[in-house]
Amino acid sequence: MPSNIDHRRRSPLGDRPALEVHGMRVTIIRWRRAALVLAALLGPVAALAPATVASAGPSNPRLYIWGNNTFGQLGNGRMGLTPESEPTRHDAELSTPTRVPGSQAWSDISSGTAHSIAIRKGGTMWAWGVNPYGLGAVDASGNPVTVAPNPVKLPGGRGWVDVETSDSYSLAIQSDGSLWAWGNNNSGQLGMGDTEPRFTPTPVGPDRDWVSIVATPSGTSFALKADGSLWAWGNNSSGALGTGTIDLDPHPTPSRIPGTWRSVSAGGRLTTHVLAVADDGRLYAWGQNCRGQLGLGAAPVDGTQWQCINDFHPQPTQVGTKTDWVRAVAGSTPIDGGFSMAIDSAGSLFAWGDNIAGGLGLGTSSTTGDALRASPTLVGEPGGWSKVALGYGFAIAIRSDGTLWSWGWNPTGQLGNGNPGPGLTSIDTWLTDESARQPTPARVGTLTGWFDVSAGGLHAMATR
Repeated sequence: MPSNIDHRRRSPLGDRPALEVHGMRVTIIRWRRAALVLAALLGPVAALAPATVASAGPSNPRLYIWGNNTFGQLGNGRMGLTPESEPTRHDAELSTPTRVPGSQAWSDISSGTAHSIAIRKGGTMWAWGVNPYGLGAVDASGNPVTVAPNPVKLPGGRGWVDVETSDSYSLAIQSDGSLWAWGNNNSGQLGMGDTEPRFTPTPVGPDRDWVSIVATPSGTSFALKADGSLWAWGNNSSGALGTGTIDLDPHPTPSRIPGTWRSVSAGGRLTTHVLAVADDGRLYAWGQNCRGQLGLGAAPVDGTQWQCINDFHPQPTQVGTKTDWVRAVAGSTPIDGGFSMAIDSAGSLFAWGDNIAGGLGLGTSSTTGDALRASPTLVGEPGGWSKVALGYGFAIAIRSDGTLWSWGWNPTGQLGNGNPGPGLTSIDTWLTDESARQPTPARVGTLTGWFDVSAGGLHAMATR
């Protein structure tokens, strides 16, 4: 497969079919139907296990959610998508963190592109929004539930402890260490040895020592075992499986990536870039590097260009020389680029990759001639950061004092700063619209005690 394909003339949407969701026909033709792009195409993000420096959590964590709600991904009973497939824009959005009603406490959260999944304290798992391959439950007639503006309980009882979702499939771990998967499986991303979709959580093999999982928009999956071994399966079109090769075939069976690892994250929309911290604290990266998202010091385009020209690195390569990384996070962008962030043992936050809309938090963006960084760059003053999650060109982070911060792209209120944004009217909101970007980290509201955070395509969730 060629490693340098010019994407400058490619539509940011790619070639995708119309989407049928319980009679609602979502026709995706151009970027100007951008609220629809959110669910069917953009992909979430960041695979979205947040970078974490260990801290004690609240005993009864409450869930807050905000941003775009075109497909009911906020779980508040509303949907911005009308039967005519026209988004209702701001009427369906929340531009400040809003608590999910009820007395339930939540232990784990994951934001997809057009849906969300969360685990309540006690181990039950719930999903809401839209996923054409099924949210993970079936109705009384045995049909997959694909649309739910309110949380729907998924099967599996009270044993769930971890969940990660993407635009069309999900992975989860139960308390016995078993791995489960459901949703789209066209690249073998469910890890079950075939490419058939599953509509409810289904066990992946017999092993019972899984501890961490990652799902990506492009259909590459990753999981860590208790012994530090890292496993990957699914799409290998950008070399994300780390085997040193690139191909278009499905890889439906988990295969081990050599080494011993602490954490892994992956992002990207049509292609994937991967970040993993080894047991010795070194950071490694592989996969797509079209906008410097691997942090290797070079990119195939310069800082004034916005396109993605493939630059694949199909083997893990060390990023810099630091040996005290705690965890890294990979994010996505609308142009099929990507950006990355990592926190070191001192709590300092570093960022690199795509910076068109100021998603790196450096106070700059493409309008100031700083459209990308190819090496890790310190964000603000050293120290003080606890967790970070990356959505579509934006970041949500928690500082060690429990305050919540955000920066980057903000067309639909996903920064939670009270600005609903201009809406997704054209690609200009990504390239030139200053009202849709915030290049410097700013505190979100006045609440403290934030503990966990997850960023989806254009919405976010957090617990406190």
